[in-house]
Amino acid sequence: MERCNVIEIENLKKAYKNFELNIKELDLPEGKFIGLIGENGAGKTTLIKLLLNLIERNSGEIKIFGQDNRTSEIDIKNKIGVIFESCYFPSCMNSVDIEKMMCKLYKSWDKYRYLEYLARFDLPPFKKIREYSRGMKLKLNFAVVLAYESDLIILDEATSGLDPIIRNEILTILTDIVTTEGKSVLLSTHIISDLEKVADYLTFIHDGNIIFSDYKDNILNSYIIARFHKRDKIIIPQEDVVASIYERDHIIILTKNKLNIMKAEIFKEMSIEDIMLLYVKGVNDRDWSDV
Repeated sequence: MERCNVIEIENLKKAYKNFELNIKELDLPEGKFIGLIGENGAGKTTLIKLLLNLIERNSGEIKIFGQDNRTSEIDIKNKIGVIFESCYFPSCMNSVDIEKMMCKLYKSWDKYRYLEYLARFDLPPFKKIREYSRGMKLKLNFAVVLAYESDLIILDEATSGLDPIIRNEILTILTDIVTTEGKSVLLSTHIISDLEKVADYLTFIHDGNIIFSDYKDNILNSYIIARFHKRDKIIIPQEDVVASIYERDHIIILTKNKLNIMKAEIFKEMSIEDIMLLYVKGVNDRDWSDV
């Protein structure tokens, strides 16, 4: 049977003193641009480190490309490109030194593609990494990852240090890789507007738990954000109210109920960020049958 998920997770748990990541089930589709969203401390980086087997889990199973990420770690990592927020290449090296090193690590390394990206990103070949700006270091990371055959590219806040022009160029390159080459991209970022533009699929982590994981269009079509005055009556069952925020004389609610919203202003231009913020900041602790 043809594989349709690039990542499959079951009963994954990682506990720290004051935090626990607990994912009962998570399937991420292959060949898609996947956005991983959530506030700082929600568990995004912990999840990525578990995917890469950089930290020990308490329990659970992770499969990447249909293979166990521990028993098949070497094979999997040969097909994964990873970009973190920081650059981990030795500061005494330059981009030419890195090419000599990387060509020995990856069979699919493409020297000419690497040089093409160095030129595209305006990275000087003999300048020491210690002399690079933060943005230059991030662009170097991208040049390296894009120079070998990665079936899955994982990025942890890797675009946050780039100016909008370069960030847009990187996102365009990644989108082209997904659409034309069938690769998978998993981007964890707090810049939700970027994901609004490019992501096919979104996974939202809050307080160590998956709130939703679905195609972006399905998420936007599943929720309604409504605003109404406290004096007005609404008829929404309490179980249909996902979250609510009180602001002066008005109440804003996040709901999946498309019916019976009386005297309410419906948010026509609702965004993923709006939904996320209501989940994080909102509450649902009152009886909505009689407001």
